[in-house]
Amino acid sequence: MATPHNAGLIALMLSKNPNITPAEIDSILETTALELPPANKDNDHGAGRIQALDAVNAVPALPTPNFVYVGNFVDDAAGNGNGLADPGETVTMVDTIKNLGANATGVTGVLRTTNPNVTLLDSTGAFGDIATLAVGYNDPDRFSFSVAPATPPGSIANFQVELTANGGSF
Repeated sequence: MATPHNAGLIALMLSKNPNITPAEIDSILETTALELPPANKDNDHGAGRIQALDAVNAVPALPTPNFVYVGNFVDDAAGNGNGLADPGETVTMVDTIKNLGANATGVTGVLRTTNPNVTLLDSTGAFGDIATLAVGYNDPDRFSFSVAPATPPGSIANFQVELTANGGSF
């Protein structure tokens, strides 16, 4: 029954730093395990009971920021208020990102799309500083765009956000 727990913990460890090696994972799991009697590694309990939080905290962070997209919020209060960018509406958008790498300072983003029905009105947003394993939002400096009135209902617009932090792009 330990295999699914170990696999899940290893997945968490790799999500923090996908560059760690199997040998590093093994070492971290053994050194952070709660030792069970009898003392030392044995055939009944291995190195002991895994300590998930300790193991994830022991994984070294990436040396640079490593951002992952968490989600977004569309504010269309000036339109019909349904939380969607509908044809003919002008909306603002807040993106949420998580930093799995080193501390990031001065995080900014540039919103891009190739959708001809979307006009970017404010394509820049500031996320501030985002520490390791913290989330950041561009709520104080939202993106904004309008959707052409002739856009077919239910259309999907893909966006990309290019992030800059610590003087580099990510």
